[in-house]
Amino acid sequence: MSKLPLVPRIKAIFKRLLRLQPAAPANNPTLLGDDAMTNNQKSDNNQPQAPENTETAPLSKTKVEDTMTKQIAAVEEKAEAAVEVKAPEQPETVEAKVETVVEVEAVVSQSEIDSVLAKQPEEQPVVEPPAKSLAKPKAKAKAAPKPKAKPKAVPKPQAPVIVQCQPNQQWHASYEAVVGLAHRDANPPLPCQDSAMALNTPRPMVIVADGAGSSAVSEIGSLAITTGLTRLLNTLEKQVAQLLDTNPTTNDAGNEAELRNFGLLLVKHAKGILDDLAAQHRRPQKDLRSTLLLAIQGKAQLLWVKIGDGALVTETLTEKEGQLLPSLQTLGKVGKGEFANATTFIDDHLQPSDVQIGSCASELITGFAAMSDGAADRLVANDGGRVSPQISDWFNKLRQDKLKRRELTRLFSSENFTKGTTGDDASIALCASGIKEPTTKAKG
Repeated sequence: MSKLPLVPRIKAIFKRLLRLQPAAPANNPTLLGDDAMTNNQKSDNNQPQAPENTETAPLSKTKVEDTMTKQIAAVEEKAEAAVEVKAPEQPETVEAKVETVVEVEAVVSQSEIDSVLAKQPEEQPVVEPPAKSLAKPKAKAKAAPKPKAKPKAVPKPQAPVIVQCQPNQQWHASYEAVVGLAHRDANPPLPCQDSAMALNTPRPMVIVADGAGSSAVSEIGSLAITTGLTRLLNTLEKQVAQLLDTNPTTNDAGNEAELRNFGLLLVKHAKGILDDLAAQHRRPQKDLRSTLLLAIQGKAQLLWVKIGDGALVTETLTEKEGQLLPSLQTLGKVGKGEFANATTFIDDHLQPSDVQIGSCASELITGFAAMSDGAADRLVANDGGRVSPQISDWFNKLRQDKLKRRELTRLFSSENFTKGTTGDDASIALCASGIKEPTTKAKG
């Protein structure tokens, strides 16, 4: 920290005094300057006067210098001591400067100090900084936090849309019956005892009859049944339309009874065909007996009849992400008997309770088929719970007019199909419809 600015000023004053005449005694404060002397006093000075009798003799120049030097040193020490005190750095006021000069009043007159100070530039008033308030500053009101931007929700993966397909009622039909290898190995060889029929007009229908292997001419009986029932249904088309093309107006029990009565009518007609054949060929009816699988498609309902073994299958289609997904189901109970090759046939012992008759809504059925036990052994599980996707492949080709009967013949005769089987005849009848544009949608 630098010395106070007053010290150099005092030094300058003392230097000026040293250049003056010998100073008056120390107890006379008016010796600095000639302003206090009057004109009379100046004239009197020219005349010799007797020395005044004073208690102290005038100081010599050497003594004055020594005295002033000591006082300057004392003032400097006090000034330097004051500088060492760590005081706030504030501008020095005029009053503070005067107080410092008082220390040397014994040597320097007040009038001389005043004349020196008058020559100094006027000090500007010091503006003291405002006192700091002891009160705690008011806390700034916290701004309301900005709402955090919600992270963009990751779209959840949507469940694939499953579209239920509906038939467009443009039906296609195909059928085939292939003799079994066991029949070809017989001596003499036996003919194919299965008979199959599939029609798309006047309405879609499938009929399969499997002649009993123990009956001598069962192939005659099975063929007569399929052709005879086809003719009958064509004749009764008006009654069939009333029964299957409109939704039932009566209660479910009444509708089932009506359908069952119609089914029993068809079975009675088939039995009558065998009776006529037996009389024609002068043979017992048991030589002509056969099983029966039949399904008739209506616009509202599908009627099915089952006597004996074999399988009836329906297909419904759903579309998922551009892919057709088939669903296959069997109709009726498995017709196998207690022993191998034991089943129910159309003969004199047949009872109404042996006949399975049923119906189902046909709105979503896109395909249906009937097959003998020789084909069902490789295409349907023994309990009827599962169906080979080969059936759906045939349905799909059939609705595109790409299924040829030779494809069915080759498959039924192939080593892959006949391996591990009894070598029985294999027959199948299929109907498949084209698909409408999707109308019913459901989330999977």
